[in-house]
Amino acid sequence: MFFQSDPVQLFTLIMIFIVSIGLHEAAHAYAVDYFGDSTPADQGRLTLNPFAHLDLMGSIMLVMVGFGWGKSVLYNPNNLHSKRLSRPVMEQIIAAAGPLANFAQVVFFVLLLVATTWFTLPESWNVQMLHQVLVTGATLNALLMFLNLTPIPPLDGSKVLRAFLPYKLMQKYDGLEPYGFLLLMALFFLPGVRDVFSLYLHGASTFLVSGLAQLFTL
Repeated sequence: MFFQSDPVQLFTLIMIFIVSIGLHEAAHAYAVDYFGDSTPADQGRLTLNPFAHLDLMGSIMLVMVGFGWGKSVLYNPNNLHSKRLSRPVMEQIIAAAGPLANFAQVVFFVLLLVATTWFTLPESWNVQMLHQVLVTGATLNALLMFLNLTPIPPLDGSKVLRAFLPYKLMQKYDGLEPYGFLLLMALFFLPGVRDVFSLYLHGASTFLVSGLAQLFTL
């Protein structure tokens, strides 16, 4: 879904992916730490170093088929504590932290893209390539955000949605978890379903990036 055949584009994509997924997972880790569980810190995940958050298979899949994932941040729900928030809400915030980190990166890349129109850049700069990198960064992070917000276990969207469900419906929803990987494979590879899902991801991402660009140029 994110595959680029051009070697330069592929290298750019991989580098941006490493940073983007690293910040995504780091946001989960820092949210867990904020709510009192030291598991991410104990596992060396409380860091902005993106290589601490890479998953070997997820990285291989990115190169081979064009999409990938990072190493999930583990935590013990029993260790979470807050004076004001219930455990489901804390878990909801932890789940949302990753997509929010991607959204922040979308804003960052779009702001840089818009800023290149405000100033006269040195003639030695390859402006076209710079724009391509910034658009790739914004689009990839938008794709990652919308992908992770898909309410299928174990994606973040499922955990965000779960906290809103009544208890009985939550139990039924939890029953989907063993089939989550199969459902994701269907979204990526099943003809028809794949096309609709790809259209949704790219449409939503393009709308977000172009909408922010127009907003920042007002």
